[in-house]
Amino acid sequence: MTHEALGAVSAPPFRALAARSDLEPAGKLVVTVDGVEVLLLVHEDRVVALANRCIHRDRELSQGFLLKGRIVCPGHQWSFALEDGFCKERDRSQPVYETRVVDGTIEVAI
Repeated sequence: MTHEALGAVSAPPFRALAARSDLEPAGKLVVTVDGVEVLLLVHEDRVVALANRCIHRDRELSQGFLLKGRIVCPGHQWSFALEDGFCKERDRSQPVYETRVVDGTIEVAI
């Protein structure tokens, strides 16, 4: 019996979105993939990717700031953990995407 027969869902494919050199150490970069704005940023030497539009009021997280491993929305200050997108104050999560850097290219599973 195959995984498909069991109803397993396959992971999204990795897509090359930007050169690692395009992302400054403390910078942010927004790219659009199939109509979805993806925010790329570097935190503690690791590339992080999450949906750029806040789940609360659709504000651009790229206009927010980083604080203690979280990105803070400029609209109503909801803060989302970079590792999993969780907002502990609201018990909701911002979409976060798996990333990797291959031969200097940032790839995101989306």
